[in-house]
Amino acid sequence: MKRRLLSMSLVLGTLSMSFSAWAQYPERPVKLIVPFAPGGGTDIVGRLVAENLSQALKQTVLVENKPGAGAMLGADFVARALPDGYTLLMGTSAELTIGPKLTPANAKYNPVMDFVPIALVGTSPNVLLTNSGFSSSTVPEIITFAQANPEKLSYGSGGTGTGPHLSGELIKSMGKFQMVHVPYKGSGPALTDLIAGQTQLVMSTMAPALPFIKGNRVRPIAVTSTKRSPLLPNTPTVAEQGLKGYEAVTWYAVLAPAGTPKESVVKLQTAISQVLRRGDVVERLATLGVEVPQAVESSSSLQERIRRELDQWETLIRDSNIKAE
Repeated sequence: MKRRLLSMSLVLGTLSMSFSAWAQYPERPVKLIVPFAPGGGTDIVGRLVAENLSQALKQTVLVENKPGAGAMLGADFVARALPDGYTLLMGTSAELTIGPKLTPANAKYNPVMDFVPIALVGTSPNVLLTNSGFSSSTVPEIITFAQANPEKLSYGSGGTGTGPHLSGELIKSMGKFQMVHVPYKGSGPALTDLIAGQTQLVMSTMAPALPFIKGNRVRPIAVTSTKRSPLLPNTPTVAEQGLKGYEAVTWYAVLAPAGTPKESVVKLQTAISQVLRRGDVVERLATLGVEVPQAVESSSSLQERIRRELDQWETLIRDSNIKAE
């Protein structure tokens, strides 16, 4: 009887300690790992999330940049971290769905098994652009031009293996036509050459393209999301223009190491949901070309997104014979 009472006391004590730890979480600062260098789009999104998440959790959320290996260095750091809710990843499609298939040797983690998706922060479509000197102004017209002028159509992007590059390759694959990819070291140089007429098209992330669009220096032809972007409501999607089922967006999400307590995950999801309902946060993200989801995406739904895109990019990279630089 004494042993049973002692055992019950130990179990109840453990449960009490576990509940107490959850109730107090987070009781010390939380690290949000941004797998890119300071100053870029993901870093800006990460710092905005961290600042407002600190208020929602009533605990400091610190941003720590860990760039390298196409953002896979930072992702690997989080995958190996103690799953206690105090190390999180500001994840993107770059290191979770594209990089592992383009340069698998750099991905020392499993994007599906080694992380617990917490919340989708937002999505950002890429935009297909042309200059005023190019006659084609729709996706069907581009396909017609390319088929009539083999190897004469070129498009630029911010680099091989980037989201915009693969967005362009997906259009080629689904449209069954050819155009030459011209990789640049960033969207800025690509847009500059587009204006100068060095390329006919550029596939770009939204944020760097918007000033050029508003200044009437480039023309938007299509956005790569399933719905039109609120930032470019008059620009149709690629799917609207004949390539049914087309989607290729950059997304931002918060993830934790696999094994993170469910209670901590739920608390983080609730806090991030509060952050994403703030009008000032939504407006700031919109200036970066990031659209906030209407509801926080569940862990299972976000994990399914990762699985689906891993399959999509693996097929495209293999069939298009895309090689890392």
